[in-house]
Amino acid sequence: MDSAESVTGPVEHKRLAVILSVDAAGYSARSEQDEAAAVRVVQALARQVEDAALAHGGRVFNSAGDGFMLEFPTVSGALAAARAIVQGSPTPVRVGAHLGEATVTPTGDLLGHGVNVAARLQALARPGSVLVSDAVRRAVTRADGERFRPQGRVRLDKMSRSVEVFTLDIEGAKSGIRRRRPWLAPALAALGALAVAGAGLAAWRMGQPRELRVAVEPIVPQGKDAAAAALVDGLAEKISAGLADHGTAVVPAQAAASSDRAGARLIVGGEARRAGDTLTVDIRLEDRRGKLLLWSSHFEQPMAEAAALDDRVTAKVVDVVSFAADAMRYPSVRSDSRTLSVLLKLADLRRDSRLHMDQLLELDRQMAQLAPGVSEVHAALAVDLASLMGGRPPAIAKAMTLELQRESAEARRLDPHNSDAYASLYVLFPPHDYAQRAALLAKGMAADPQGSGVNAGMADFLRELGRNREAEPFYRRAQALDPLSPPKAATLVFALAGTGRAEESWGIAQRALAQFPTVSSVRKGYAYTAALYQPPDVALQAIDRIDRLGGTLGNGGAQAWRDYVNGARRGHVDPAAIGRFREAALKGVADPSNAAPGLAMAGDVDGAFAVYNKALDEDRATYPSELFEDAAAPMRSDPRFEALVKRLGILDYWKSSRVPPDFCREPNPAPICKTLPAKS
Repeated sequence: MDSAESVTGPVEHKRLAVILSVDAAGYSARSEQDEAAAVRVVQALARQVEDAALAHGGRVFNSAGDGFMLEFPTVSGALAAARAIVQGSPTPVRVGAHLGEATVTPTGDLLGHGVNVAARLQALARPGSVLVSDAVRRAVTRADGERFRPQGRVRLDKMSRSVEVFTLDIEGAKSGIRRRRPWLAPALAALGALAVAGAGLAAWRMGQPRELRVAVEPIVPQGKDAAAAALVDGLAEKISAGLADHGTAVVPAQAAASSDRAGARLIVGGEARRAGDTLTVDIRLEDRRGKLLLWSSHFEQPMAEAAALDDRVTAKVVDVVSFAADAMRYPSVRSDSRTLSVLLKLADLRRDSRLHMDQLLELDRQMAQLAPGVSEVHAALAVDLASLMGGRPPAIAKAMTLELQRESAEARRLDPHNSDAYASLYVLFPPHDYAQRAALLAKGMAADPQGSGVNAGMADFLRELGRNREAEPFYRRAQALDPLSPPKAATLVFALAGTGRAEESWGIAQRALAQFPTVSSVRKGYAYTAALYQPPDVALQAIDRIDRLGGTLGNGGAQAWRDYVNGARRGHVDPAAIGRFREAALKGVADPSNAAPGLAMAGDVDGAFAVYNKALDEDRATYPSELFEDAAAPMRSDPRFEALVKRLGILDYWKSSRVPPDFCREPNPAPICKTLPAKS
């Protein structure tokens, strides 16, 4: 019998323990996109956490949703388990570790200060890292060989004393207090840049946190419209959950409704109304200190699709507000309303499909003046300079190149682990120079292997070389690290559709379009994958829907793709319809990167090569990754394919790297595979 248990029944007692708090990063946002997939990931994580605990002498004493609490009798066992969990997890996790006193309940649960500290450290940790208290670090002997990186002192939520914290070095992987990396500007994708089609918003390292607390008020329906009220019921709770999941300090709902709002400085509120068949939601963000309106946004959705409006509003508000709240935690960023206003404009513009890049660049420069000591500010400016260089007069382009190099160097000086500072240099290399691009990616991955942008860039690079199997884990990790990113969802749609996962791809495309109906990359992923891989009637409905939204398919593009579906996807080929589609593609009306595989699948291999080569002759944007989709298989069996990939610079890189594309590992490999070296 335990010495602390009497004959009359169990009683609570205290003991010293090492507590690990484990949380799946971005779970709330992922569950909104695909609840079944999110549940499967958490189930796999639960098994992995349980195995790690048992293997190192610990136990799981509490779990709730995507969070787990573990107890260990030794620090070495706890750190070994933490390392195993981070390295083996099916999704990025945050881990907090503390050595302290805990109270044992009759059920075996642990409560008390030690447990609370571990949980709060976990909330501060960035995805893929282990944040530990000084008590843990001091308990490790030199013989244990553990390495820690100091992160300064932090004041934990609802605790009066500050705590010195460290990150556990996990095989050289960068870790630290939680931050999110910038999204690269959309123009970088067209230039073949790192991190596809606009990679995400800037986010910031937490040095010594200055909490910028946020209160989310209920979204109020105007008038007595019961339908509108029902549709926005719970929207405030979803926004609060999304902000909390991104590490923003959110006051509880009951406190948000009180007069002082529990000390919150930023107040999110809004109204909903119905006008005919359209539901409208207006959101505002106010600075309570200065009683100023800092930011507002307007959302509309047909009543028949109003359920998707919650996702759109939540994604936008979480993006913008968490961006500002994270930035204001950085000690060198001033907390005045002007700085906040610039931050919020930056956050809003980076998601805007009508992005005015010169305006964005000016805001970047303003931020560089307001926060000159912040690495991410300089990296964001460098990235946007890179996206604006194309098509400029030589003298202006040269000046912009020098400014880009200067800002990238400053970002790396302030933070050598800033992978986006490397990303900004990507545009300086020719698209066909795969060796230089590979070297730059390697530096970015070494700087921050858990950066969302660098994972997306690595995925795009591998897919461009036909190495789709290797690319997929990087795509999935990038989206898990930045689940509110429309471009990352769009690229995952393309990657899965072209490699035999048409149904999974279509599900992601439908959810992404409902959440981000104005984002061009999402619209293209929805339309093109439907046209190539979905049943004809579904494909035509998708093309019509994107055509009604306008702009994305261009003048005449929608009709060209209708011709394609009617000419190639009905079980028989209509040569006249396919001929019209080919002519539209040759004129640039239909996107050549997607049109060429479509023509090949329809049996017009001559047309496929003509369309792709003409686009290269005219220096139009092409995406070589589409040549390695299932639809393009007839092109790969043609002798002309070798000349095409040589022209793109891919053939030489296959030979020099000695890593063949996936299609060379199939039972009946394409003829070009005979000329390539075996995998090294």
